[in-house]
Amino acid sequence: NLVDNAIRYSRPGGQVDVTVERRGEKVVVTVADSGPGIPEADQARVFDRFFRLPSTRSDGSGLGLSIARVIADRSSAVISLANRTAGQGLAAEVQFSGEACAAGPLSPV
Repeated sequence: NLVDNAIRYSRPGGQVDVTVERRGEKVVVTVADSGPGIPEADQARVFDRFFRLPSTRSDGSGLGLSIARVIADRSSAVISLANRTAGQGLAAEVQFSGEACAAGPLSPV
């Protein structure tokens, strides 16, 4: 969902970067795009079911990030959003703990 959103909301010809790195005991997946970003006041709300930014002009029900948050929670992961510098897109980051990485495949949601 994070990659799909990054592609969907980036401007035509924009860029989406996906990185995976180890930070100490954590594994961190980052999806960074060159889209418009999300106003800081709405960043927590975009994880609410059916919430969509008023400026959104794309198909969708507003469930994607809510589902991503549930999966992260069930995986003992932390998901966060931050606007990139100078209004150049959004970075979504998922931090998995060492225990979550060692636990193996996820159980069904």
